[in-house]
Amino acid sequence: MDKKHCAVVLLAGFVLLAGGCETLNSLMQYEKPTANLAGVSFGEVSLKEAELLFNVEIKNPYVLDLPLLNVDYDLQSGGHPLLAGKADLATTIPAKSSKVVTLPMSFNYLDLLNALTSMGDVRPGSQIPYTAQVGLSLDSPVVGTMRLPLTKEGTLNVPTVEDLAGTDWKQLLNDGKYLEILK
Repeated sequence: MDKKHCAVVLLAGFVLLAGGCETLNSLMQYEKPTANLAGVSFGEVSLKEAELLFNVEIKNPYVLDLPLLNVDYDLQSGGHPLLAGKADLATTIPAKSSKVVTLPMSFNYLDLLNALTSMGDVRPGSQIPYTAQVGLSLDSPVVGTMRLPLTKEGTLNVPTVEDLAGTDWKQLLNDGKYLEILK
């Protein structure tokens, strides 16, 4: 290749790189996304199922959108396991911004009540201390798939019978197993 062609190729490469300079600079700094587990609360509750909401603020330092892949979670109270699982996510954190994402986890409410009652005198309406461990899996443009571990401690209000809106009470009263748990 002669000097003229070599100069054109180098110039073209420079122009292409200069156009993506902000992206390259961002990637070269190896910034990592950050996340903060703001809290845990109950969402919808019925006799069959309850929803636990993990509110997570995620900051994306990249100039590219950041896809969330999945979340794993483990909730304990006083060393007693309450809930654990994994769920796929279908959301993206916009480039160079923060977003609060509410991650709903559904589970069998009666299983949770059984776990709580095995801990001692925990009844609906009680406040229980919790430790939540959440792991967010992200598709980072710098390092590929990465997991952000989060931990939060606090108290959780166990839903009461009044929180069970829309419950078929006739069916509930005919089933002694459910009635015993709610006493």
